[in-house]
Amino acid sequence: MNEQAMMARLETLEKEVRRLQYAADTADVQNLMSRYIFYMENGKIADVWDDLWSHTNEDVRVELMDSGAYLGQEHVKRVGTPWAAGWTSTET
Repeated sequence: MNEQAMMARLETLEKEVRRLQYAADTADVQNLMSRYIFYMENGKIADVWDDLWSHTNEDVRVELMDSGAYLGQEHVKRVGTPWAAGWTSTET
């Protein structure tokens, strides 16, 4: 196989990897959204934090229609427990 053919094959394989990664990412997002809907429909809002939100990203953010934006680990965790002391919102 000459160099030009190898480069063409490499480009084809790289496109296939990107396509497969996109498909895998799409499936992950669909799974996450399905789990979120399950929790909401079954009144398990407090469980959303433990199972679905990032526990390592300090920039985690949740936006709710009329409630505003919740920024950071502690505020996002309180979204499911509005009765928690110190629960605040910052308007977007």
